[in-house]
Amino acid sequence: SEHVHLIPDKVDATISVRQADETLEIPSISVFVTMPQTFQKRYTVEYPGTIARVKVSGPPEVIHAIENGTIRPKARLEVNAEDLPPGKRQSRALVFDLPEGVHVISDPSQTAVDFSIQEARASE
Repeated sequence: SEHVHLIPDKVDATISVRQADETLEIPSISVFVTMPQTFQKRYTVEYPGTIARVKVSGPPEVIHAIENGTIRPKARLEVNAEDLPPGKRQSRALVFDLPEGVHVISDPSQTAVDFSIQEARASE
């Protein structure tokens, strides 16, 4: 009948438990600039070569590998035609190349850098 309910005596369940994420403050991460190839001959980008004190969180084994230098995270400053004309000071959030499961937990204002695009000088 439609009002009959079966209630099983037991249920089999599998629960996967993983270790809690750990956090780390990385003292310094190298910053690389990425730009369209057409920019490379016409412009240079003035920006800081490193960013300090970036806090990340992730699986313990990956955090330990970052801590001991086996894995080296990178930060990218992406520039494009929308950042022209040359000469103006700007600020942009960096893009971080981090291992899977690791993410930045620093305040976004602490992971942005100031930069400017300049006309490249002709080589003599």
